[in-house]
Amino acid sequence: MNKYSLLISFIILLFNMNGFAITNKPTYSLDEQNAHHIHVLKLNPEEYQMELVSGHDSVFGREFLADIVKRKNADIGINAGFFEIAGNDDGMPCGALFIDGKFYGMQSKNLPCIIKKGSKVEIKNLQPSLAIFIGNNEFKINRFNKYINNKQTYLYNDSWGKSTLSNYNTRTEIIISSDNKLLEISSHGDSKIPDGGYVISLPGNYKLPKMQVGDKVTFK
Repeated sequence: MNKYSLLISFIILLFNMNGFAITNKPTYSLDEQNAHHIHVLKLNPEEYQMELVSGHDSVFGREFLADIVKRKNADIGINAGFFEIAGNDDGMPCGALFIDGKFYGMQSKNLPCIIKKGSKVEIKNLQPSLAIFIGNNEFKINRFNKYINNKQTYLYNDSWGKSTLSNYNTRTEIIISSDNKLLEISSHGDSKIPDGGYVISLPGNYKLPKMQVGDKVTFK
């Protein structure tokens, strides 16, 4: 299959570092073993800057690999990760995806992950978890940027869209500003997600602790 015809959820982009001459050109090979096709790209990581990019820079939708490479003006693009196809979930990452500290998808279970730290990349198993503190009150998050189908606690950011898309009558939601302060407590669902901010979505019968607008929000 022509790599430029692939539809993707997110990719790894490689940029030649300005001021560096390419001393060893990248090499590509195809390794076929036991009916598996393994594409191998070899390059000097010190001569390239790596960037993760989500299709359309959002949770939803797929984008041609060649189109992402073009709009980011990258030298090399690599298709990476698994994603949902068709329906309302189209393009949604199946596992965990964080880009520059911003989550697009996350699951609270043991996952093999590619981790980029500066110019170094490693692969390891991680079990992501997140708790949010508003004042002295803790909220443990069960799901991230997903459609609500149970009575768990969900967290959304603006990569999900303009609102949580949750049921208006069965949810209670806490809106958090981009500077990590309590902005509003909503007695209904489908709340607007602030630019750079978050929304915690809780079951409608959740007994909220005492909080007030302006309280500091901490993520751990």
